[in-house]
Formats: sequence, structure tokens, C-alpha cells
Amino acid sequence: MNSRTKALAIGGGVAAAALIGWIVLSNIATSRAEDALYEVLDEYNIRQNVHWRDLSASPFGKVEITDLSINVMGKTVATIDNVEIDDFTNTANKKSISLQAKNIANAEGLSPLADTEYLLASGMSEAPPFSLNAKWDFDLRDDEGKVEIAFKQPNALEGKVSLELENIKVVSNMRQNLMNAFSSGSMFGSSSLFGTPIWMLGAQSALEALGSVGVRKAEASVKDDGYVERAIALHKRYEIPVTLDEKNPDKARDKIYEKTIDDQVDACKKAADTRFRNIPKAESSCKAIGKFLHGKSSSLTLKSQPNRPVTLSTFFETASNSPDQALLLMAPVLD
Repeated sequence: MNSRTKALAIGGGVAAAALIGWIVLSNIATSRAEDALYEVLDEYNIRQNVHWRDLSASPFGKVEITDLSINVMGKTVATIDNVEIDDFTNTANKKSISLQAKNIANAEGLSPLADTEYLLASGMSEAPPFSLNAKWDFDLRDDEGKVEIAFKQPNALEGKVSLELENIKVVSNMRQNLMNAFSSGSMFGSSSLFGTPIWMLGAQSALEALGSVGVRKAEASVKDDGYVERAIALHKRYEIPVTLDEKNPDKARDKIYEKTIDDQVDACKKAADTRFRNIPKAESSCKAIGKFLHGKSSSLTLKSQPNRPVTLSTFFETASNSPDQALLLMAPVLD
């Protein structure tokens, strides 16, 4: 199983955890919560793929799942030590939920993120399990909502993304969207079309529907926990050549690296005065990027509040054709 398939399976595991919590909370007033869950898992042929040691629900609207495991063809591909789901509301006008998944690991007990090119770039072939928090709050009457996603990968990075959205009715029924993807075929089975799992095609169709969602405001932040320092050190060592007669190669590499970043910051400042002059605080954003890449700052925050809401489809289409235009569209500020 390649890393992309593993990542999709693990992502499916987190989605399955959210689905479990949704079903249990929907049936919390009855004694049949777990029975109702098994019925749904059987209906969509994924009961054999999702297992847990303990599941409990409180009358205050909180579900806790312990030792969740995701299996593919009889083999465990992912585990989650603990999942908590609360702040649950499911009315005609409001949909909200908060999910915390702690210690997400692959079959070897390590972080599945270590298989990604981003962590590999910092020299990490193995990493401890990571944790993920997700929260959404949709007001269907006003057709607006908020989404927050945060992750923590020990010894590497912490990150958080928050979005204020409009036209969210297309994603308001999260349970039904998940169900549609699952019902397209066994989520973890072998059913496929031209080599692509049927459930993945269903999920892709669901994601395409998100294109009409508008972003009013966005904020993203990252905090370094060793990743940037290691990535810089590896870049200097393997990507910056020095002459054989150099007396102090490390110092020479440091000097070259610092000049490279300074040159990039200067180029960024020039662009801020020309083609990006309509982006507020563009020059200070260049300085913030420079400090982060120099390793002088351990955190970087991006804030964006475009003049008018930007749909996801517009943003991704613009970004793929012209990154400069995407920046002008979103007008981000970095700090």
C-alpha cells in the first residue's frame, strides 16, 4: 500500500470517527446508540474495517471512543488512541460539532505524516503519532459558518487553519455527505473503477460540490517544533556547495544561505511596491517570511480578509493558473 493510499485510509478513519460520534449523539436519548451504529456500519459494509475498544456517551452531548483502529483487508493500517466528540448540535438551522483525535498512528505505531514529502524534507523518516482537532459551526438560516482544523506533530510542527464561510448549505449535512461517499462502495474494500476505489470517486464528487462555498475570512498559523531548524540544516549541507579549499565549510554555507534568503526578501519587497502594492502590509509580510526562513522566528501567521468572498473553486482555479493573481485575490498579511 503506497503512502497516498495509507493517508486516504487514515483520513477515512478520522472521518469514520466523526461519523460514529454523529450517529451516537443522534441516538443519545436511547439505549440503542451502539446498536444503531453497528446497523449503519453494516449497511455500508464497513463494520469489518472500523473497530474500537470502548465507546461511551454522556447525556451532556459528549462521545468518547477509545482505541479506534482502521483495517484494510484484515490488516490494521491506522490507530487512534482516543477520540472525543462534543459541542454537538443538529437542528434544522444549526449544525455544529467538535472533534479531538489524539495519537493518530500507522500500523507501526508511528505518525503517518512521516511518509509525506514535507516531513521527509526535514530528515524525519519516523515520527511519533500526531493529533488532530476539527470543529465546525454552521448557521443554515444565515447560510454561513466557521471551520477550524488544527494539528500537532511532535518534534516537527503545529498548525491551525480557521475559515469564515458563506453559502455553506452544500456542506451542512456532513453526515449525509459522508454516507454518500461510503455508499459508493466499501470504503476500505477493493471495488474500483479504472484502478480508483469507488468510494474515493464518491468522496471526490462530494468535494467538488464544495467549490461554491465562499471564503469571507481565513487565518492560518504554523509553529515550529524542530522541523524548520532541521530542514535548514539539511538544505545547507546538501544543497549549498562549497569549494574544497574552503577553511570553514559550515560558516561559508551559513553565509550563502543567509544571503539567499536576504535576496529573496529584497525581491519580495520590490514586488510589494509594484505588482503587490494593493496588498496591505505587503512589505512587513516579506520581513515575516524572512525571519521564519532564517530561523529567527518559530512561528508564522497568515491572515486574509478579501474585499468580497472568494469561492473555493475560484481560488484554486486562479492559483493553478496564476499564483500572483491568487495573492491579489486573497490579499494575505503575514506576521
